[in-house]
Amino acid sequence: MKTRSFLLAFSTFGMLLTGQADVLELKSGAVLNGSFVGGTASTVRFETSSGLQVFATTDILAITFTGESASGPISTVYAEPAAPPAKPASVSVPAGTMLMVRTSQPISTSSVRTGDRFSCKLDADLVVNGVVVAPRNTPVYGSVIAAQAARRVMGQSILEITLSELSINGELQPIQTNSWSSEAARSGGKAVRGALAGAAIGGIADGSDGAQTGAAIGATAGALKKGDAVSIPQNQLLEFQISMPTEIKVSQ
Repeated sequence: MKTRSFLLAFSTFGMLLTGQADVLELKSGAVLNGSFVGGTASTVRFETSSGLQVFATTDILAITFTGESASGPISTVYAEPAAPPAKPASVSVPAGTMLMVRTSQPISTSSVRTGDRFSCKLDADLVVNGVVVAPRNTPVYGSVIAAQAARRVMGQSILEITLSELSINGELQPIQTNSWSSEAARSGGKAVRGALAGAAIGGIADGSDGAQTGAAIGATAGALKKGDAVSIPQNQLLEFQISMPTEIKVSQ
């Protein structure tokens, strides 16, 4: 007895192999004994003691024909892998989609102004419905919405930024995201504490006149101490979210 096995890629079998003790192996691990009856591009008909059954070719591992009476040679036919679905030209990225980025340079209220641009890169693939719209390390650009440095005596440093563009296939794709913002502690409190400390030291040193002098020195020292700046270091991981649905051309 000869045994001939093959993997399935049926377009049509032009022969009927009946009356044989054939073996059908499924990918699930099940093994059926019976007779191959016929097949199409997507199904195989196999008769067992339980009756005629139809199986999807994608569920079949192999068929072994063990009958001697099979007419004509049976060759091994390999299944061609299914072609991946075509990638769409563009995808609608819904609001709320998260973008994780890493800054490409430091951003600080001591060096940037409102309207300045900055660059960063995606820290993870941007995926929508299983489609990779933009892979990790895709360039991303943003703008400074607000950059305010604290004044010497009173004030507060404020930094607010947002993302505005993705660079995909060499083309800038506009996006809208929520903003990232941070505020430093106000510098006014430090100036007041400096003045009070100066007054106390002056008073101890030489009485009321000294207190007035010390207060003036303390106020001056506090005023010269600039408020803390808000800074984002290079390679800092930041999280943004798409604020409104956006049609984006997919990376090819």
